[in-house]
Amino acid sequence: MEHYLEQLYDKFYKTKLSEAKIQLIYLIIGIKVQYECQDYKCPLYIDIKKFIKYYLKSRANKDYGYDEYNSQKIISCIHNVDKYKQLELLVYVKRHLQSSFEPTDWVDEQISNVKKDLYKQKHNYFLWILYCCTDSLLKMCLTIMFVFILTFLFLLPAFCDCMVLYQIE
Repeated sequence: MEHYLEQLYDKFYKTKLSEAKIQLIYLIIGIKVQYECQDYKCPLYIDIKKFIKYYLKSRANKDYGYDEYNSQKIISCIHNVDKYKQLELLVYVKRHLQSSFEPTDWVDEQISNVKKDLYKQKHNYFLWILYCCTDSLLKMCLTIMFVFILTFLFLLPAFCDCMVLYQIE
């Protein structure tokens, strides 16, 4: 397996075509993930960064209709590393897309999901709940409404003496 990876790396460094480089590095990533040799010659994180760099760069040379990128292909590569590295790679993708004035909505959604997973993984449930409640305008409005109704219920005068929780003077 190492001999085959060595050949792929040699082809990758010798070729000048972006499309060929993209296919070779994508193949290298797939082999490293499948055979669990993630640190052979170059760490998997660096290979994924190279893939992202060449993949986003190659769009500039494509004809109309062929210049769309497959975000699922990028995401599938990124999900092969741990959550901390995923977050860094997603920020790397976002930075590259912003530098060429491309929309980053799908990256923002993925960053949000990874952050939620990291908060849950760290058992930081307060930040997880806070982040879940504020990641969209609708969720934020519903949370504010829920807090308002809950506060209103606690401050509402009781109908009978047995329901009184506290006395306000």
